[in-house]
Amino acid sequence: MVDEALRLKGIYLAFDNGSPLFEDFNLKVLKGEHVVINGPSGSGKTTLLKLCLGFIVPDEGQIFIDGIPLNEKTVWTLRLKIGYCPQEPILGDGTVEDFLKRPFSYKANKKNTYSKEEVIELLSLLGLDQNVLKRHVSALSGGEKQRICIVSALLLRRDIYFFDEPTSALDLESKKKVLKLFSRLSEKTIIYVSHDPEVLDSAQRVISLP
Repeated sequence: MVDEALRLKGIYLAFDNGSPLFEDFNLKVLKGEHVVINGPSGSGKTTLLKLCLGFIVPDEGQIFIDGIPLNEKTVWTLRLKIGYCPQEPILGDGTVEDFLKRPFSYKANKKNTYSKEEVIELLSLLGLDQNVLKRHVSALSGGEKQRICIVSALLLRRDIYFFDEPTSALDLESKKKVLKLFSRLSEKTIIYVSHDPEVLDSAQRVISLP
C-alpha cells in the first residue's frame, strides 16, 4: 500500500546453529510513523535493522520499502530512501566537516545539496557549536559522534530513518535535544532501536521483541 513505508512479511531468519531468531515475523510501519523496537539483549533488534537495510538477507519472507520489494536488484536504489545511524558510528578520517561532505561526493548523492546555515542550525538544535566542524573526528566523544551522524543523515533528506540506540552515549540534556529534533520530523518515518524509557515515551508505537 502507498501509505506503507516499511513492511516485513513472513520473515524467517536462523542462527548458524539452525535456531530461529525470527520465525514468521511480520511488521508494518506507516509513512510518518515513529516506532521504537525494544527487547532484551540477543532478541534481534539490530539484526532487524540490518534486514531492513539489506545488509542481511532473510532465509524466507519479503521486505518492502515504500511498496517496493527489497532484493539484490533494488537494494541500492532503495537505500537512497534510507538514512541510518549505528549505535557506534564510524566517521572515518579527517574533520567533522570532511565527514559531512563525504556522502555528497558519491554519484548517487550528487544532486543533493545543503547550506552551511543548515548545518549550523542542526548542530545548534543538537547542542553542538559550529566550531565542532573543524575538529578531527578522532577527538569526538561517543555522544558527539552520535549527534554528528544524525546531522549527516538528516542533511541527505531521506524518507525513512533507522537509528540504533541514538541516545545511548548522551547526557540528559543532549538526549532531550535529540528527541525534540526527532519530534519535529513528523513527515519522516523513524524506526529506533532503544532501551531508553524517554525514547520509548516519545514514540508513537513500541514493538517489543521476545
